[in-house]
Amino acid sequence: MATPKTNGYEYQMLQRSRNEIRLLKLLPADRNEKLKFIPACHIFHAALHEQLKFVALSYVWGAATDLRVILVGNSGVRVNKNLYHAMMALRPAKEDLVIWVDFLCINQSDDEEKSWQVGLMADIYRKACKVVAWLGPAESDDDSVMDYLNSLGAKAEACGMDNEFEPYQEIWQKLALQPRGLGDLSRSTAIIRTPAGKTFKFPQDTLHSLFYSISGWHNQDNLLPIAGIKRFFTRPW
Repeated sequence: MATPKTNGYEYQMLQRSRNEIRLLKLLPADRNEKLKFIPACHIFHAALHEQLKFVALSYVWGAATDLRVILVGNSGVRVNKNLYHAMMALRPAKEDLVIWVDFLCINQSDDEEKSWQVGLMADIYRKACKVVAWLGPAESDDDSVMDYLNSLGAKAEACGMDNEFEPYQEIWQKLALQPRGLGDLSRSTAIIRTPAGKTFKFPQDTLHSLFYSISGWHNQDNLLPIAGIKRFFTRPW
C-alpha cells in the first residue's frame, strides 16, 4: 500500500509484523553521466531479522534552509547539504552500496511510522556491518590531523591505553620530569598495573614515544596540532 508523496517520493508502507525497515541502494556515478553531481539511490524493504549487510550513516541533519536534490528512484528529493555531501562521498566506484539513512529510510510525514522506526534504531545500528559518522567535507588541514590521530592511537594501543587510562596519570607526571635520552630505553620495561588488577608490560621507549608525541618535548618539529584538532573535534555531530 502506498502513502502520499513525501518530498517528491511515494513511500510504500512497511509491514510491522515483519519488523521491516527500508534500505537504500546507493548507485555508482558511472551508471549515468547525468548523475555526476547528483547522488542516486533506490529504496527497498527488508526484515530486520534477515541476514543483511548494510552501512548505517550517522550525521547531523542541520538547518533545512540550504537544500540539495538527490534522486530516489525516479523522484527528485530535497535533502540538507550535509546529507548530500555524505552521499556523494559514500557512493561507490562500481557496485551498489546498501546504506541506512534515517531521513530517507523513514517516512518523515508519517508520525506513527517515525515513532516505531525510531524505536528500532538501536537494533538497526547493531545490525549494520559498519557505522559511518559523517563530520562534513574535509578542510585544508584535516588530512594531517587524521594522520596524527591515527599515529597517536597506534602508540596508545601499544601501551595498553585502549583498556584503561587511570593508571597512566601518575606515570605521565613522572615522565614530564625526566629528561629524554638517558640510557637505552629499548632494553628497559614499563609495567602498568590497573585498578582492576591487570598488568601490562612493554618497552619503556614505547611509552616515551607516546608521551613525547603529545608533549612535543625534545622534538619541536612534531608538536601536537592543537588548532587543527580543536577545529576537528568541534565539528557538529
